[in-house]
Amino acid sequence: MDNLLSVIDTELIESRFAGYTGKPSKFSTLNSKIIFSLSQNFNYFEQNTLLLPQRIPRRDFFEELLDLGGRNFKNDFHEFTASLKEQIYKAKTGGDRLKLFNLLRFSLRCGVYYPKKEIFNMVGDSVEGQDIIFDYVNNELVSKGKSLNFEFTKKTIELVKNEKGEMSLEWVGIANRIIVDFARYEREFFLENSEYFLQLYEKIKEFMIINHPENNYEIKFYSVLHRGISMIPSLDSDVVFWHLQEALRLNEKLKISSSGYENLVALELEYTIRLSLSKFYLYLNQDKINFVKEITKLIELDNYDSTSYLELGLYYFKNSEFTKCKQNLIKALENGPPGIGLIYFYLGECRKKTGDIEKAVEYYWRSFLSDSYAISPILELLNLVENESEVSKLKSIVKEKPYLWEQLTAEEILKYGF
Repeated sequence: MDNLLSVIDTELIESRFAGYTGKPSKFSTLNSKIIFSLSQNFNYFEQNTLLLPQRIPRRDFFEELLDLGGRNFKNDFHEFTASLKEQIYKAKTGGDRLKLFNLLRFSLRCGVYYPKKEIFNMVGDSVEGQDIIFDYVNNELVSKGKSLNFEFTKKTIELVKNEKGEMSLEWVGIANRIIVDFARYEREFFLENSEYFLQLYEKIKEFMIINHPENNYEIKFYSVLHRGISMIPSLDSDVVFWHLQEALRLNEKLKISSSGYENLVALELEYTIRLSLSKFYLYLNQDKINFVKEITKLIELDNYDSTSYLELGLYYFKNSEFTKCKQNLIKALENGPPGIGLIYFYLGECRKKTGDIEKAVEYYWRSFLSDSYAISPILELLNLVENESEVSKLKSIVKEKPYLWEQLTAEEILKYGF
């Protein structure tokens, strides 16, 4: 892997994500800056429920960081996460539940994970902590490529309902998480059970009509709600647009009234909302001009985040503008995780489309080595590689790894002679 991934600058990666090692860097991503800011003062965790970044990284994001970072980065990361675990242990043994819950929410955004049983033991049946259990369980399932557990989902929201009622902050927060996670990762299931999710949507809307945000935490919470429910596939496009605009309006209030790390959180939330808005323009409204404008705003918000460049690269690929596609994908690659495997895959696709088969093969290999759970680069290599021993090697890789074999369709098994 080191040889194939040598095009990525280790020092640059370390500066982009310095916050995850408890160190500052003016070249850090927004999320990294927030992690650093909070890690410098654990008194924040004792005062009230924290405003935290909306995006929770998948576990493979941290695997990528550790693969690409140098020895010092790895050592600093492990030292930082060890100190965070120590803080969690102290809060747990000291009986400080508010600090414990804040630290557990924070740790999930820092690459600190606990076994499911241990999380259940720390949080228990506490209604205030059910979002923590929900996020830990779903993060683990998604990172392993497994389906979300609908029965667990219903059990969680019923527990909160029985204790607090459907019009509580905790219930609405879980309902919103359910909509977001199933819309993103279980779209087919979502569509088949749309009535259930639409009932959650109506309850969330009712909550926002009856109640009004009174502090920064609630302003952020309501903004998150609007952005989350906008992801329901069956909503009319004008309703989706209204929810996203409301999310931006509320977040603008948060930006004005906040300072320090909370202001960074507001900027990160704006990034998340505008990312959703860019997809609205592209897929629901077919408005390519405003799509590009929104992506440009994302780059202005966080020039060191690879996501915006990846989105632009994919857009240009679909429009057969391969030069612009490559330029943006390389910029995404330079900024680092997440999605290194996906970036390499589409660089391979670009090379294949422009007839550079040798380079395409190299990029497909890089893609697989960066994300060994992905079957697509292997199938593309089988389409392009002519050497019999290489073909045999590729087939062996798939047969030896159940998680790859399970992704094959019956047609693919026949086509490639597995």
